[in-house]
Amino acid sequence: MNRWISLLLVLLVAAVVAACAGLPRASAPESPSERPAGAALVRPPTPLPRIEATPIPAAELSTLGTAEQLRLVEIPRRDPRRLTERLNPELGTVPVTAEPKTYAVGDRERFWVHNADSKSNIEIEADLVYQTGVANVWVQRDQPHDLGRIQRSIDRFSDVTYPRLVETFGSEWSPGVDGDLRLNILHTTEMGNNVAGYFYSADAYSTVVNPFSNEKEIFFINLDFLNSMREYTVYETVLAHEFQHMIHWNQDRGEELWLNEGLSEYAQEVAEYAPDIMFAYSFLADPDLSLTTWSAEPGANGPHYGASYLFVAYLAQRFGTEFLSRLVAEQSNGMVGVDHALQSLGSDLTFDDLFADWVIANWTDDPDALDGDGRYGYAALDLREIDPTIEHRQLPVAATDASVFPYATDYILLDGDGGATFNFTGATETRLADTAAPDGARMWWSNRGDDANMRLTRQFDLTEVAAGTPVTLTLDAWWNIEETYDYGYVMASADGEHWQILAGQRTRTDDPTGNSLGAGYTGVSGDSETPSWVSEVYDLGEFAGGPLWLQLNYVTDDAVNTEGWFVDNVAIPAIGYADSFEGDAGGWQSEGWVLTDNTLPQRWLVQVLTFDG
Repeated sequence: MNRWISLLLVLLVAAVVAACAGLPRASAPESPSERPAGAALVRPPTPLPRIEATPIPAAELSTLGTAEQLRLVEIPRRDPRRLTERLNPELGTVPVTAEPKTYAVGDRERFWVHNADSKSNIEIEADLVYQTGVANVWVQRDQPHDLGRIQRSIDRFSDVTYPRLVETFGSEWSPGVDGDLRLNILHTTEMGNNVAGYFYSADAYSTVVNPFSNEKEIFFINLDFLNSMREYTVYETVLAHEFQHMIHWNQDRGEELWLNEGLSEYAQEVAEYAPDIMFAYSFLADPDLSLTTWSAEPGANGPHYGASYLFVAYLAQRFGTEFLSRLVAEQSNGMVGVDHALQSLGSDLTFDDLFADWVIANWTDDPDALDGDGRYGYAALDLREIDPTIEHRQLPVAATDASVFPYATDYILLDGDGGATFNFTGATETRLADTAAPDGARMWWSNRGDDANMRLTRQFDLTEVAAGTPVTLTLDAWWNIEETYDYGYVMASADGEHWQILAGQRTRTDDPTGNSLGAGYTGVSGDSETPSWVSEVYDLGEFAGGPLWLQLNYVTDDAVNTEGWFVDNVAIPAIGYADSFEGDAGGWQSEGWVLTDNTLPQRWLVQVLTFDG
């Protein structure tokens, strides 16, 4: 689709140095004066890798700004098994795998299904209705289904989709937690109204780690969604979508959700299905949508799927699907992962360079433009035209205020006679969250990420405090944490190895999802729908007379994260310790946490395009 007319097109894009997901709109005045078939095999599974992080002394972080710290720290990957062992030393070594089971068609099994509407787990029974060398196919007991059509689709998945995706993205964990080379696909009516399918890594751990684990390599299909279809091709593309998530979890834990979802949307093309640009159209209808964010509401993500799909499709067109293989294998995530994958190709391009070209391609959709190398359009897609965010048909015009989300785009159309001068001024700072330190300028921030476990640790000496003396820890906290999926914990230890969770006045112990480790912070702080600062007190009496390690431990699950957890004014009055972190925060060791004044540099990308026609 060509769009060559006489106009001046200004692309206004806000970008930040790091951690841009969920940041507020930036504003600026715009002022122009113008697998094999047959029996399944069973072999001893290989253990999952343990992901460690190197602690960084707070004194080092205290000399750096927020942006520099974000470039320095690495977000540790979550290791649920190791967390369980540290909090429950009486368990010893928690098993990596479950007892292997061998299934045959006609078998019945009990499963836990996560319902996204109620945010709870529901136990069901399901029958094994079909089996290939690649998959065990389960259907919820006594639910209507078209077995013949399911069988044909699963055959196609086993013969085409599975090998194509493994070749491109790598393998799932196999034989995995259950010791079975077959993966499992469960069709159920209990997933909620807005979810077509899901993969959740909790099922890849022992029930000792998560009581709702199915202890299988498994993904889930909404049976109500399937039964409503006249054409099963969409079902088959969902199989490809969820299988990419399963592979990606094994290859690269903690991938940023926007990129993971973009790869899953593109997986249907890897599996040789035609592109589906329905979601892309919803994004192009309003491109002032951050590429690098995701909504916590499942039904609100259509435009996000569209944006992330288009970006991955653009990467595949410019660099080939082999680049996607590098991207999935790359252990850095999100924008940094794209940068590293580009470097592995020997390219000098960066994520920001590609983003700048991509937003032009979305407007022009002309792969033959200029040198014809596909830089400014899509060869395999026919996109809808983008409506300008702001349009001026007569020049000159007065100064105009506008705003744009990070890594989103405002398209400003200037169409008039004669020359024009475009003047731009934009905000120079943005914030991590809508808050401020309760005392001074700085506070600790947990950072944010998926499948992550950020830790902030310090050792204290309580040997001069007589045993039996009341000892308390106090701190101020602000949090916005994905409710009942992600948690923040205050932990204490007498040896720095085995830990216990300290209960505060606002910690919660309910565990509808199985993700909670104990008394933790989740949802929002304070008593309203928006977070506010609160003060918490914890009992340290049992540590009097000995050493004490304190740890702020933030644990997130596979997908969706919010602003996270801020902490300030930590004190242990019994030993005269108090710190508002305006100095060097001596003694603290960070694994992912950032000592911040809540400000980041606001960068801008302004591109001017002129078209002849």
